[in-house]
Amino acid sequence: MYSHIVDFYQAINRYVDITLLPDEKTIEKENELLWKAVDLFKDYTEKHRIYFSEEICIRLDSLYETADEPISSLMAAAVYSGENGQDRLVDSWREAKSVLEDNVKKIRETLENDFRELLGVKY
Repeated sequence: MYSHIVDFYQAINRYVDITLLPDEKTIEKENELLWKAVDLFKDYTEKHRIYFSEEICIRLDSLYETADEPISSLMAAAVYSGENGQDRLVDSWREAKSVLEDNVKKIRETLENDFRELLGVKY
């Protein structure tokens, strides 16, 4: 489960970081990698919910839901950036970066602590 969380987080982070680049092929590649990571994360989470407490499941859902809106807005802005959409793209990028660094990162850290507790790791 944790490896899927890491892959999900890294794919989002890479996508956000490269979105302002003018290289469409790189953006398309990262977009594909992002969707693959999202699909694997969601699929694995759904199939393994039974092994985790309701609190952890809520956090897993929250991780996905928190990232979904700003990343979707950023994707839309990247596709439709055009001549007048550059400001929208930059604003969407800032929002996605902020959510990623603040909210998504905090949820991931909380999940890490939950998993350590579940595994009996003392820190």
